[in-house]
Amino acid sequence: IRDRIGVVCQFVHQKNLLLLIDAWKWAAANGCNTRLLLIGDGPQRVEIEARLADCDECLWNITGWTDNYAEYMSLLDLFVMPSLFESLPLALIEAVGLGIPAIISDFNGASELADQASWVSVLETVDLESLGSAIMDKINLSNSHISEIERQHFIKYFSSLRMAKDLIQNLEGNI
Repeated sequence: IRDRIGVVCQFVHQKNLLLLIDAWKWAAANGCNTRLLLIGDGPQRVEIEARLADCDECLWNITGWTDNYAEYMSLLDLFVMPSLFESLPLALIEAVGLGIPAIISDFNGASELADQASWVSVLETVDLESLGSAIMDKINLSNSHISEIERQHFIKYFSSLRMAKDLIQNLEGNI
């Protein structure tokens, strides 16, 4: 069974999915045999499918829009989000909360997320080789164990309750 890498997102330019596909192909050409699972859909789907046309169809899948994205996400061995820009995506928080290792670009909130989860790698430079190498490195370390204590700490830190308390404190401090 091959490891599965992928992402949950809308298929738009900012998500940098064409680079993800190219990095996945680069990693495969360098001996990292994985499957690609793209969970979502959007305006870039035709372009994405064209980029995948030269790959064996049993090695990749696009789910389309789905209400049960969490079931697909739980199949991932590596969550990869090389976005050009982001705020702090809920799908990423959910994946990391499940204990899925992640590779992300250095967008707003990325370092805070990585500070709370040792299984998240933030790439300062996101290009073909850096992303492909990071995929290979994470897949080679995929047997690393994430402790339940670390995972629960992450879940608590990014809980709605803690974030709401912080927001209220900030609002009260500005009054």
